[in-house]
Amino acid sequence: MNLLNMNIKSTFKYQVIFFLSAAIHITFFLLFIFNGIYILAFFNIFSIAFYLFGGILSRGSVFKKYNLAWNFAIYIEITAHAILATMWLGMDSCFFLYNMAALTVASYIIYLSSSRDKFFKVIMPMAAVTFTALAISYVFLIFKQPLITLLFDRELSAETILLMRGVNIFITVFVMFFFSLVFIAEMHNLMDKLEKTNRQLNYTANHDALTDLYNRHSLKELFRSFINSIRASSAEDLTVQDGSDNIFDIDIESVRFCVIMGDVDNFKAINDTYGHSCGDKVLKTVASAIKNGVSDIDIACRWGGEEFLILMSGEKKQCTERVEAIRRNIESIHLEEEPDLIVTMTFGLVCCSEMLGGTVRPGKVTKIDKLVQIADSRLYDGKHKGKNVVVFQ
Repeated sequence: MNLLNMNIKSTFKYQVIFFLSAAIHITFFLLFIFNGIYILAFFNIFSIAFYLFGGILSRGSVFKKYNLAWNFAIYIEITAHAILATMWLGMDSCFFLYNMAALTVASYIIYLSSSRDKFFKVIMPMAAVTFTALAISYVFLIFKQPLITLLFDRELSAETILLMRGVNIFITVFVMFFFSLVFIAEMHNLMDKLEKTNRQLNYTANHDALTDLYNRHSLKELFRSFINSIRASSAEDLTVQDGSDNIFDIDIESVRFCVIMGDVDNFKAINDTYGHSCGDKVLKTVASAIKNGVSDIDIACRWGGEEFLILMSGEKKQCTERVEAIRRNIESIHLEEEPDLIVTMTFGLVCCSEMLGGTVRPGKVTKIDKLVQIADSRLYDGKHKGKNVVVFQ
């Protein structure tokens, strides 16, 4: 099991905190009873009850409503217990370590459950209380003996102090290490969610919502990846430049591709006669036919309205045959909702080599927007010739 992929729920975190804290205080209770420190043992009875009660409540909706108050209560209990035990038994017992552990865990919990402004408003007073309590304990123990000696004239044995120190160091290191792992796992999950959200946003920004094809705004990156795919075997870097008129220049040495513009015939009449929902169905069906007719490295996008643009790799003759197959597939479309509706599409096609008189010359540059203009011009030539054709010259 990969710990970094754990989906850690808020209720689980609080249950761990409550029941782990209860177990720690049971350990303290037994330790204090065994050594005859009954005042601290009595204090731990309330601590154990508090954490068991909180662990039971943490499963309900009421707890979520007041979770910040519970955070304060947990922090106050840990701070009070640590300061009392430190002043009662002395600094050598190392109970003051729990103040640092409490501040660390509180920072983690509050950071993930509140806004940035609220985090600093809450955690800074907590930090001030922690440092003040530590300072008071330290100053008190500089000038005074531990309370167990001051009030009861009793000193704990070196073995007892060593035992308490070892237990407290172990528990503190374990707690901080455990919650560090939990924090790392949560950060890992948050980064995964952020990456997933960014991918979804990027997909939404670059794709047409109706047809699921690429949209016009993604042309620059589409053209770059398209050319790179064609020239995958070449070590030479391509040069892409963009200007105010959305011009993309590309060195077309050893590159053969075609730009195709397509437009659904009589689309306005389809909308007017059959309704916009039918028009949307036509666009989605046409888009599906186009996607099925292009290769993995080809690019199909919705150019706008009922217009589509295709970047297709290959020689002019090969591309013309493939576009003709797409046209025939579109012509054979039959919508169950409108069996009398005939859908056709006109295409204009231009090959990049036409910009060079049919010959590819090293270092020669062509402009994708110029190719789009020529394809668009041929598209409208096809409209004037009766529609439902592929015009390639």
